[in-house]
Amino acid sequence: MLKVLLIDDDESICYSIKRSLSKSYEVFTALDSSKAYAILKDIEIDFIFLDYQLNDENGLDVLKTIRSTNENVPVTLLTAHGTSEILIDAIRYGAVDFLSKPVDACKLTGAIEKYAGCFSLSHDPEYFERLPETLNSELVIAESAAMKEVLKKVAVISSTRSPVLITGESGTGKDVVAKLIHRYSPRKDKPFISINSAAIPEHLLESEFFGHIKGSFTGAVANKQGKFQAADGGTIFLDEIGDMPISLQGKLLHVLQDGVIQRIGDNSFQKVDIRIISATNRSMKQIVKDGLFREDLFYRINAFEISIPPLRLRKDDIWPLCIHYLKLQAAEINKDITFIEKSVREVFEKQKWPGNVRELKNTMAKLAVNTNSKALRADTVMEALGSSYGTSDELLDYFMKYNGENLLQKSVDELESNLINRCIADSAGNHTLAAKKLGISRATLYDKIKKLNR
Repeated sequence: MLKVLLIDDDESICYSIKRSLSKSYEVFTALDSSKAYAILKDIEIDFIFLDYQLNDENGLDVLKTIRSTNENVPVTLLTAHGTSEILIDAIRYGAVDFLSKPVDACKLTGAIEKYAGCFSLSHDPEYFERLPETLNSELVIAESAAMKEVLKKVAVISSTRSPVLITGESGTGKDVVAKLIHRYSPRKDKPFISINSAAIPEHLLESEFFGHIKGSFTGAVANKQGKFQAADGGTIFLDEIGDMPISLQGKLLHVLQDGVIQRIGDNSFQKVDIRIISATNRSMKQIVKDGLFREDLFYRINAFEISIPPLRLRKDDIWPLCIHYLKLQAAEINKDITFIEKSVREVFEKQKWPGNVRELKNTMAKLAVNTNSKALRADTVMEALGSSYGTSDELLDYFMKYNGENLLQKSVDELESNLINRCIADSAGNHTLAAKKLGISRATLYDKIKKLNR
């Protein structure tokens, strides 16, 4: 039976809540912080309800003290006057949630069912996987054969000074590979400068690339150094080069041929020693064919080509990428996520990830923010992913084909039945744990089992 601690200076509230929860939980009460600390020292508590105002004590101060000695137990703040400042501070100081007084038994039970045990369960290797202690932020994940081939090309290309064209869908990590080439090149101690041709207005691009001198056009109030000059001796990364205006392509070709640049308004040329790495998510051959990109420039920038495969073609990388970015994103917001529920792996690997690694990274950032303990649980993942999981064309085709009349209700019932059976099986018949996985109370689970004749 889960052990719940209620810290509130109102004896009548303590009595009422204890009475309503005692059938399902072992409830302890404390009228002040000193009694609460004594209980926490002697008893392994699974969940805490903490009043914001304890006589002359501030509940947030009590919360900070609890977190310093019992960092893993979930705490929900109870407050009669929930201002934005109080609620935001409560979450910042480690509360998993907050409830406004007066609270009924249903809300209290719901909070316990949602959060209790989310760390204690993580000790069980049957359900949770321990994440690595540290990760290198510059690590490039390459478990798949396709990405290993990419790294082999990087190893060969990085030692040369030849231009490189990196192709691949948006979000596949073309910029990461460009930085990797620079990092392993003889130019690694010199600048790496990135320019996105699609992100800069066309009339400003030439100045961004090559600079200008004072008075060369309206608004040129001082001399400006361009990116190419700033990258002298190093590498310049031209992202989305397929969007470069054709008016600027001739000047870029001149840089590649002669190694010189000319600032706007300047009659002289300046020598630069740079390596150009370009990237695009478009078909350069088609752009050339359409007359939007110079063919001679295309062959100049394409001395070597590296194609980055989309995430759907490198499934072996999905799980290690998830772990990698989850740890990195959690570290950025000072969270220590140590465990992850094993069933999450299948969820991640079934995702289509149309946004590739960028989408995956953003998802891990969302999960890091939404995880309120050291363990990432499946229900948190499903909530973050929303409807994007489990709605594949194959699943919809199956429902359309076999459920016939009353399609919606039959499909919902079938999916619900399968989820319940799966969670009970994964929980080795433990209905309490199955209910936690499903994000519902045990009573609701029993009602659903009865309804489905299970």
